[in-house]
Amino acid sequence: MKQIVFILLFVGLSFTAQAQDAAIKPFSEMSYEELMNVDQASLDKKAKKALKKALSKAKKAEKARQRAEKKRLKAEAQAEKKRQRVAAKKLKKTTKVYSSTVIGKDEFSAFIEVVGPQNFVRKGQASDLFDMQPVPKYSLISLIDPQSGTHELKAYIHTSVNDPEFNSGRLMFLGISAEEYARRKGFWKDFQTASLSGGVQRNVLRIRQSAESCTDIACYFDEDVAVELNAIDLKNALRAKSELAFKLSGKRGSPVIVRIPYSYLVGYAWKLSELNSSMAEFSELSREGRAYILNDGK
Repeated sequence: MKQIVFILLFVGLSFTAQAQDAAIKPFSEMSYEELMNVDQASLDKKAKKALKKALSKAKKAEKARQRAEKKRLKAEAQAEKKRQRVAAKKLKKTTKVYSSTVIGKDEFSAFIEVVGPQNFVRKGQASDLFDMQPVPKYSLISLIDPQSGTHELKAYIHTSVNDPEFNSGRLMFLGISAEEYARRKGFWKDFQTASLSGGVQRNVLRIRQSAESCTDIACYFDEDVAVELNAIDLKNALRAKSELAFKLSGKRGSPVIVRIPYSYLVGYAWKLSELNSSMAEFSELSREGRAYILNDGK
């Protein structure tokens, strides 16, 4: 019993000591909140004067702190806006491909069709507009069976040849059509195979050869094909964080190199990931791709 009384007495004395320490704490060491809570009625005239002085100083310090905090928050908000602008700029191409990719299915088809936008990159020189062989255009298109999960992937490629010597008078003089003129000049290459990076071969389907865009003074001889890719080709490029490139070879003329950039692949995979759970891998790959583009600016 004596031990319990001793313990209680010791604890009581400890609290009393702490209270006394708090009571005799100098005003200059108190925070603004502590100064505001001081009971002025218990102070003498000298202490009240010291409190008033300390309170005035603390009030100014508090206002300065609030201004600094407001400035800090404003700076953080501006930095966040800048970060978002930079991110949006870096992801602009990917986001554009994602938003332009169309998912379609109707009651007359057993497949879901996912059509990526037609996209191409010019070389950046004004003279390229008059290049005899403009940069190929490309578009990824998927046919997906929702029952079996079968994924058929094709790259539709549009190539075009511009003959600077062409004019309608020349055709009249030769007495031939624009199509025959293209065949004689060898403008249509009749593409047959596509070689992926590393030498893997993919089949090529002929879609269209046309000279319908001819005018009196200019003519573009168009040739469209479809490269029969595999879904794994797209996944491999996404895993490697690289472009999807292949070389089109035909019966005549030099091969044509097509390069579908990584930003396009990420945007297309992003849209594919929205179909169903079977596209979970594309969801992860597109998420990783967007993070990679943000961090490395690729």
